[in-house]
Amino acid sequence: MFNSDSPFYGAETASAWLENDASLQLSDLMDPLLEVEMVFTAKENLLPSDSLAELLDKVSVSAGVELPDSRFKDWFPSLPKYLVVADGAVGGRVVYTKLKQLEGRLVSMT
Repeated sequence: MFNSDSPFYGAETASAWLENDASLQLSDLMDPLLEVEMVFTAKENLLPSDSLAELLDKVSVSAGVELPDSRFKDWFPSLPKYLVVADGAVGGRVVYTKLKQLEGRLVSMT
């Protein structure tokens, strides 16, 4: 997608992050999508040398719904990657639940 070999990222503002009981008017956004996400929050610095168990101890996780948004109409999936980046990586809103501590627990996805 977007003919890229690496993730896009952009600046996020605190006002874009809403707790699960917040109200959100879709009319406040221009052309949003809806994506289900896992939200990981680092509680301390993450190091390349950390083991998986150490990484899990250093983060909290919550369920989230991301609403990427763009100033360009009908942007997904045809907007060129340079315009996606210029558009702040289509940052919109993220609605998330309370954080849960993983405490080194591994969850099988199979």
